[in-house]
Amino acid sequence: MSGLIKEAGIDNELISSTITIVDKMDKLTNPELTNEFISIGLDNKQITKLLEYFKMDLKELTKYFKNTNNILLKEGLKEINSLKYVSFTPSLARGQDYYTGNVFEVYETSGKLTCAIGGGGRYDTMITEFINDGNTYPAIGISFGLTSIFALLKDREDFNNKSLIDIYIIPMDTKKESLKLANKLRELGYKVDIEMEDKKLKKSLDYCNKEKIPYVIVLGKDEVTNKSFKLKNMYNRKEYEIGMKDIKKIKEITK
Repeated sequence: MSGLIKEAGIDNELISSTITIVDKMDKLTNPELTNEFISIGLDNKQITKLLEYFKMDLKELTKYFKNTNNILLKEGLKEINSLKYVSFTPSLARGQDYYTGNVFEVYETSGKLTCAIGGGGRYDTMITEFINDGNTYPAIGISFGLTSIFALLKDREDFNNKSLIDIYIIPMDTKKESLKLANKLRELGYKVDIEMEDKKLKKSLDYCNKEKIPYVIVLGKDEVTNKSFKLKNMYNRKEYEIGMKDIKKIKEITK
């Protein structure tokens, strides 16, 4: 973006404020954009070039500036052309104070949400300047909007009718052993949660029913001593005894 702005004949001290306006391109009309550009000191010739450049797609920009000596523009186009599985938007701007390379936003493909559900980019100076030990620490970061993602998920049938948890472990004075069992089950690919608030057994089972958790393990001292546990199917109420050494057998039961 800085390279394109320089190509329009705009001075370095106006690049940042120009980018701020360019980022509004998909929200403002050309006359509105022109007025904002004029307000920061751009002339009509510069504005015309800006609007022309930022309406080009990646293929057009790459061809038009194929032989450019503008290093910022040359390196920027090279980076963007090396990416795959993206839709290029020349006017997208994020975090001018810390991003140093490509920036990106993530959108949901059905179009139910018009806002981004995530975004990030390249920043090569933030960590470098913070540590300040003479070394360079390049990085890429991304963050997701949990509120917007939840808004999408809550409308999905499988989100409302299926638990996010496969197995719920209820410790009976066996939290340490329950954590170990949970780790073994997670290694087998299960999503496991543990009751850690010392609720009464009935309340814990009520919670499992409410959250539609399909399988429950109540792990007491006897189970630890006998090195086995019972896996309870919360839908049909059947119970299956499984030895700790034969824990992989749980796959046959839950398939």
